[in-house]
Amino acid sequence: MTLMLPPARLLIGGTWREASAGTIPVVNPSDGAAFAEIARGGAADIAAAVRAARSAFEGAWGRVPPVERGRLLMKLARAVADRHDWLAELEA
Repeated sequence: MTLMLPPARLLIGGTWREASAGTIPVVNPSDGAAFAEIARGGAADIAAAVRAARSAFEGAWGRVPPVERGRLLMKLARAVADRHDWLAELEA
């Protein structure tokens, strides 16, 4: 199976961006060969992610009642659990 990977970038605040600290190779543990790269976030990326999270919470997401936020997060958890086989294959 050939896996087509997107460029190594970070998704922060709904926008894809280059990582400030470059990339990290992804190594196949069975043979030690690098087969992809992932974004390596740095301090600037962390600060941007915190600002985006704070903005989201101060916006529409923060106005959703806590019980409803919990229901939405549980729905997301169920969706992940329902697709665990596919996600495990993708991860491997």
